[in-house]
Amino acid sequence: MKRILTVLLALVFGCFLFAGCDQTGKGEGPSGPSSQGGSNYAETGGAVKSVTLTGSITGAKSKWNDTVTEALVAGTDLGIPVYDSKNDRMLLYFGDTYSGQVNGEGSGTGNWRSNVCAYSKDFDLSDGLTIDGWFTQGSRTMAREIIRSIKTDGYEITTIPTGAIEIGGNIYVFYMSVREWGANGEWWVNYCGVVKSSDGGNTYTRVEDLTWTGFKDETVVALTGMQPAEVRDRYAPGFAQIWPMRDGEYVYIYGIEGGRFGGVRLGRVKADEFEDFSAYEYYTGMQGEDPVFAAGEEGLKAVADGNASSLVIEGPAGEMCVVWNEYLQKYMTIYQEGQRMVFRSASSPWGAWSEPVKLVDYNDFNSMYCGFMHEKYMEDGGKTVYFIMSYWWDYESVLMKLELA
Repeated sequence: MKRILTVLLALVFGCFLFAGCDQTGKGEGPSGPSSQGGSNYAETGGAVKSVTLTGSITGAKSKWNDTVTEALVAGTDLGIPVYDSKNDRMLLYFGDTYSGQVNGEGSGTGNWRSNVCAYSKDFDLSDGLTIDGWFTQGSRTMAREIIRSIKTDGYEITTIPTGAIEIGGNIYVFYMSVREWGANGEWWVNYCGVVKSSDGGNTYTRVEDLTWTGFKDETVVALTGMQPAEVRDRYAPGFAQIWPMRDGEYVYIYGIEGGRFGGVRLGRVKADEFEDFSAYEYYTGMQGEDPVFAAGEEGLKAVADGNASSLVIEGPAGEMCVVWNEYLQKYMTIYQEGQRMVFRSASSPWGAWSEPVKLVDYNDFNSMYCGFMHEKYMEDGGKTVYFIMSYWWDYESVLMKLELA
């Protein structure tokens, strides 16, 4: 994601709270993505054995993919994976994308798209992640923007995917409409919305009923096409960024505020009612050993008011990802906690979560963020987990290998 202003401030003041530069202001940390593998970055002990770099998925340094000339994807981030069962392939959703890569400065230049999508039939990641192609416009080779954005600062500067899920053969992509970027891990979100593809990621329509608003003003009214009263009724800043996870009959949604400083909240809906906003209910706390979920306006009000008991994970938390791990027989999460990315596990979707264990931090990758997983990107029954991590300073997505003890 773009942080041009933050990078400039970081260079001037030696700050690395957001862009991730070290205290000397240099673009490369002691062991960045230029060193392909080898180093174990993790805080070992407990469930975590090691975390190592496999290599770059995107950009000029990738040994597996020529994303630059094949799709004009040089500077990009994210890489949210979702399985497309109709075509037996993985779809990978990336964030703000450019045709030029500005190594050592973050972001990119030329042919800005708010988001793009690749597809891959490579499920053996032991030797890297090979991309088979990109969704483009007609006969053009440039990867096209999947979710349109206005690209106006202070109104809607971009639209960024935050999570995706397949239900009944349909692909649903959650995204945040970013109003403006701040500094040091801050940004403000107009609303969180969902687009749907019924043809394997080729075309998308917005699921208008699935909208969680971050503001109650005329900007959100104009962007969503909803009436002012409806925008107010859907006010839920704690669900500005949503990661979905299927568990039996339910789809759970993990929500965080805009930026990387808030805590994590939880909602759920039955899979066959997924597109019905009124069917969602929200976690408000525990009653003894049982979770309490409240539906409709009551549930939204409980999470919107910042009720501390509605948090399943205390902040700071950024770019949440939760999956089931067969080896652990637990749910596992990776998210950014301040200047490090951490691992935690739990026996239920709401916790209680184990103590955080550091996987990588700014001393290892001095501007890393986002760790996205998928059950199909695991080996040895879940003992080995591959995750896609973003590296801001060279603005690319890299593949990391997590080995559990």
